[in-house]
Amino acid sequence: RASKDHYSCLVDVLSRVGRFEEAYKVIQAMPEKPTAKTWGALLGACRNYGEVELAEIAAKELWKVEPENPANYVLLGKIYMSVGRQEEAERLRMEMKERGVKVSPGSS
Repeated sequence: RASKDHYSCLVDVLSRVGRFEEAYKVIQAMPEKPTAKTWGALLGACRNYGEVELAEIAAKELWKVEPENPANYVLLGKIYMSVGRQEEAERLRMEMKERGVKVSPGSS
């Protein structure tokens, strides 16, 4: 039986080569709840390809399990900026502020 780490690795490999739909199907088919590592693998690769739709899904799932982790907000913000969606990136910064999520200097 595959472990959560096996699923995370599979999602990482698929998404790194741009096979996002397959990676997302793997996540949906997992017998256990996906971990932050799994969602993070998808979100990280979405940045390289400008894949906004799945990035938003991954970020929302990450916020459920790691609501105080600024990296998840920052990464989605960078994805928004890379595709010219500055208003959404700014909205995300405001949301972080409202939630009290702080970014350490040098980490964004």
